[in-house]
Amino acid sequence: MGARPISKRRGKFSNQKGLSLVELMLSFGLFALVAAASVYGLIQAHHMSEDSRYRLLAVNAARSVLEEIKETPLQNVPNFNVSGFIPSDLPSGAITIATNPTSLATAPVATVTVTISWAGAKNAARQLQVTTMRSAF
Repeated sequence: MGARPISKRRGKFSNQKGLSLVELMLSFGLFALVAAASVYGLIQAHHMSEDSRYRLLAVNAARSVLEEIKETPLQNVPNFNVSGFIPSDLPSGAITIATNPTSLATAPVATVTVTISWAGAKNAARQLQVTTMRSAF
């Protein structure tokens, strides 16, 4: 006599193969949860990458402005034209220059602050300031 296979499931449904509707619904629900978490993580990574790219553009623009200000006489710094330094890829980009003291006619030394403003990811207002010392000599 041959040995009969022993079934671990006993009962009237022991011969059925496949998944039940409940098991199928649970697996789809778990898959949807994992997919939603993955998409959220990818969106956040994209926003962070976008912000990093814009910040790099702003830093490079500020460096360029400061390099040109080095070659400009101190008295002409408040009237420095910054329109050519705003990167076209920087959304709503603006550059302002502030000096301390504000009147540079007789000042031998002044601090020059270059401020770059732009709209970051999700249109959040972002700003970067770079300050340096500049002498009249």
